[in-house]
Amino acid sequence: MQALRIMIVEDEPVIAEEIAATIEDLGYIAVAKVMHSKDVLANFKTSSPDLVLMDINLGQGKDGIQLAAELKAEKNV
Repeated sequence: MQALRIMIVEDEPVIAEEIAATIEDLGYIAVAKVMHSKDVLANFKTSSPDLVLMDINLGQGKDGIQLAAELKAEKNV
């Protein structure tokens, strides 16, 4: 069975790194760590994750709820 590919959307770099380390310790693959809402869709298309862990408050730009709806329209994750 292939490991689950997970994309992390988190605007705090330290938290994103901690999440990625935990994911990898559990045997999953952290395929992308994205910190800015403007970069989420492009990274989603190139990394092709199975699951997205999305922060809701991402600072300026779209919030995590808006971005999640956009990602779901691209691929059912």
